[in-house]
Amino acid sequence: MNDNNCTLETSIGYWRHKREKTNSSMSQRHIGTYRALTYDLPLLKLVNNVANTAFNLGQPLQRWTNDLDVSLLKKHNKIRPSELRTIGTLEADFNQQASLHFSKRMMNTGISSHSIPDSQYSKKGNRAIEAALVKIMFFDYLRINRRNGAFLAMDLMQCFDRMVHPVSSLCSQRLGVPPKIVQTMIRSLCKMKHFIRTAYGDSEWSYTSTPSRPLQGAIQGNGAASPIFIAINCVILSFLESQSIGFHIKTAITLTIFSLVAIMYVDDTDILLAAKDSNESISSLHKRAQSVANTYYNGVYQTGGAIRPSKCRWYLITFEWVAGKWKYGKKSLHPCEITIKDTNKVEQTVTQLEVHQGWKGLGVLPAPDGNWKDHIAYLMKEKILPWNNAIHTTYLLRHDVY
Repeated sequence: MNDNNCTLETSIGYWRHKREKTNSSMSQRHIGTYRALTYDLPLLKLVNNVANTAFNLGQPLQRWTNDLDVSLLKKHNKIRPSELRTIGTLEADFNQQASLHFSKRMMNTGISSHSIPDSQYSKKGNRAIEAALVKIMFFDYLRINRRNGAFLAMDLMQCFDRMVHPVSSLCSQRLGVPPKIVQTMIRSLCKMKHFIRTAYGDSEWSYTSTPSRPLQGAIQGNGAASPIFIAINCVILSFLESQSIGFHIKTAITLTIFSLVAIMYVDDTDILLAAKDSNESISSLHKRAQSVANTYYNGVYQTGGAIRPSKCRWYLITFEWVAGKWKYGKKSLHPCEITIKDTNKVEQTVTQLEVHQGWKGLGVLPAPDGNWKDHIAYLMKEKILPWNNAIHTTYLLRHDVY
C-alpha cells in the first residue's frame, strides 16, 4: 500500500514547479502564495500538515468542496453544450494531494507491480505515438500475411464525468491507494458544489449531489481524474482479454507469443482482431467482432461509462484473389453490421469504412491498406495551411521565419 502522507520535500518540489498564472480556486488562494511558502518552511509545514491530516482522516476541508466549472471549445466553431469541454477549477492544495496520491504514487505502483497492462499506453514510459504505431503494424501484419481481420475504433462519451464512485474506489485501491485517501477523494466529489463561469461572470448559485440523484465522475481538472479512469480501464481491458481472442504473433528471434486484443490511450480504445487461421470464415470473424464489441460495452456500462456509436468506426479487412493476384475486398462483398447500444440502450449501427479510408486516432489517420492520403490531406488542411497563413500575416523577418 502506498504512503499516506505528503512530505515537506515533496511539497516544495511540487509548488516550485507550478506555474503562477494557473487559475486555482474560488477561495482566491493564489499559486504564487504556495510558491512563496516554499521559502518559509514553518508556514509550509503547517499548510502541508493540515492537508495530510484531512486525507488521513478521510474528511475533506470545507473549501475543497467548491468547484468552478468553465466550458471551453474542443474544436473551432463547435459551440453546442455537448461539444464543449468542461474543466473544473479546484483548490490548489487539494489538487496537489490528488496528483501525488493518484497520478504519481498510484501509477508508479501500477507500473512496478505490472497491474497496468502493456496495451494501456497512457503511462510513464509510453507515448501516444507508440499506440498509433502498434495499430499501423497490425494493418501491416494482416497485409503481409494476407490474413483477414477486423478493427473497431471505440469512442467513449464524457469519460471523466461518468465514472461511478464505488468502482473508482475499488480500482484505485487495487493499485495501492490507501482507503482513507480514496474516502477523502470520493467524499469531496460527493459534497462538491459546482459553480459556473460564463462571459457574464461567475454564478452565485450552485448545483450539487442529492441522495436521490448523486453526481458521479471525478471532474476534469482534478489531478486524480485521469489516473482513476486509467485504473478503471485496466480492469475493463483485463476483462476484455479474458473473454476475447484478438490476434497473436510469434517473434522471430525469441519465439515469444505476443497476444493483443485492444490498445488503449486514456479513453481511446482500438480493438484488433485477426482470423484465427486461413480457414476461418468471414462470418465467423464478424461474429467474433460483434461479440468483442458487446463485451467491451458490458465492461464500460458496468463502470458507469457509455459508448458513443455515432463516433465509432470499424473495418472488415478481407483479401480477394483474381488471376493469382491479391487485392483488398470491398465491404460490399461481405455485407455485415456491427451494432452498439447507445445511452438509451438502443442498438445503433456502427459506420463501416472501406480499407482505403483513414480514420483519425491519436492524431494519426492511417488506412488499413497502407495509404496515407487522408492523413496528408488532414495535415495540409488543419496544420500546414493555417500555419502558413499565420506566418504570412506576421511581422517576422524572412530569416526568422526560416
